[in-house]
This record gives sequence, C-alpha cells and structure tokens, in this order.
Amino acid sequence: MILVDSRVTSTPDWALYAKIPSLIQVIGSVSGIELARYDVDTIELVRDSFEKATQANSKRGRPVTFDFVDVHFGAVKDEKQRAALNKVGTNFHISDAQADALIAAGRQVLRESVEFQSFLARIR
Repeated sequence: MILVDSRVTSTPDWALYAKIPSLIQVIGSVSGIELARYDVDTIELVRDSFEKATQANSKRGRPVTFDFVDVHFGAVKDEKQRAALNKVGTNFHISDAQADALIAAGRQVLRESVEFQSFLARIR
C-alpha cells in the first residue's frame, strides 16, 4: 500500500510576533493539531489491520506480505523544495508547474524509500 500524504506543515504567522494570538488563531492551530493526530491514528489503524490480515492469511509455503510506503513532504530532503511543496494548495486548481513539482517529488521520495525499494526487489 502506498499512502500519499498531501498534508502540509506550516508555521502560523502569529507565532512570529510578540503579541498574543486571537482566540480564532488559537482554535485554528489546536483543531489542526487534532486533525493531524486523527490522520496519524487512522494510518496506524490501517497499517495494523493489514499486518493482522497478512499474518492471518499466511500459510506455510505461501506467505502473504504487506508493504506500507508513506509518501509525504517531510521525506523531501531539499529544504527549499520541501518549503515550496508545502505552499501548494490541496485543491484541484494547481498550475502545471506545481503538478510537475509534486510528481517529481513523489518519484524522488519513492526512489529513496527503503520500504518501496524492498517491495520492488521482492516482486522482480
């Protein structure tokens, strides 16, 4: 399974200033944290479910395998490129250049992924 996580990470603007953030800004940050935590919990639930199914369905001489590859912006090594990707909106209205950058970054992350390369080696 390849999980493509398009979630962006950003620093709220109010964190850069000495003044106290508004209630709306604080609620936005807290709710964002809660949603991110929900995503992490959901991913772990899916991973655990597939691993249990793999174990339950494996037979002697006929093993069932499960590979979980997580593709996310955090895996992009170049800080400048990662920052640019984090600025791309998560909607269906992106430029051709943004689409090309996302595809290239995903390709690079997969090429550098130990899990994905292990999967490819096993199926070849």
